[in-house]
Amino acid sequence: MPPIISSSIIVLRENLQKVFDVFLLKRSEQSIFMGNTFVYPGGVVDEHDNDPELIACCNKYAPKEELSPFMVAGIRELFEEGGILLAYDKKGHLLEIDNEKSGKKFGHHRTLLYEGKITLLDLLKQEKLSLAADRLCHYAHWITPIARPMRFDTHFFIARCPDDQTASPDRLETSEGLWMTPYEALEENLKGSITLSPPALVTLEELSRFTTVNEVLAYAKDKDKSPVLPIFVPPPGQSFVVFPWDPDYERFREGDMPHLIDHGRPSSLSDITTRILFKDSVNIPYCKR
Repeated sequence: MPPIISSSIIVLRENLQKVFDVFLLKRSEQSIFMGNTFVYPGGVVDEHDNDPELIACCNKYAPKEELSPFMVAGIRELFEEGGILLAYDKKGHLLEIDNEKSGKKFGHHRTLLYEGKITLLDLLKQEKLSLAADRLCHYAHWITPIARPMRFDTHFFIARCPDDQTASPDRLETSEGLWMTPYEALEENLKGSITLSPPALVTLEELSRFTTVNEVLAYAKDKDKSPVLPIFVPPPGQSFVVFPWDPDYERFREGDMPHLIDHGRPSSLSDITTRILFKDSVNIPYCKR
């Protein structure tokens, strides 16, 4: 089975300590993919996301044509899962959802959209909005390892959270939403307090090296977006994934399984993780150089 085409948005906001937080969602325990794992808002690109009329609603941007449906899907999924709608009103101002009335109205739209009773295009037309796709910066491209039963081909985008909107989990596909600095999220993962998905862990390591959202956005513009395809090594023994920058990646890709495996050392917060071990529902990062 080919991987399912999907999109995800990494939402950032400045905090009072003059650094930035990242919005993470905990997938529901009942999720068939990465249940109880913290991920970025996102989901599958559906047929409506490639509607020419919908793409024409995007404001002031000219992305690579093949990224258009990913951007639309990312904005839609961010609203459904995280309650943030990246859109401009008819005056060209970034949408504000900052009072009880607007909160109730867009909360209702969110429910109808999730239930499939309206489309994103319906919502835009009704509220006279255009998608703020120019707020998205392409960041990364990840493909789930071939050996996994459910696979996704996902484009990740970076976006700054609108000042007058509040993020919240949908309580359906996601059970909890957290704003944390990248450093805090990595630290909590190391403690086992939260479990980060492999793409989230790697991208948070990258983000932890920056202080401001502007620095991240500047880095993202020139960042390599080549597809990242980890290798999944299943039991017997402890299952783990190996990233392309791991020195043993090609060996595992070719199916050469050593009798004794040297994973290197557990990652510290200053390391670049090259593989992740899965043990007792905890994702343990390791660095082998």
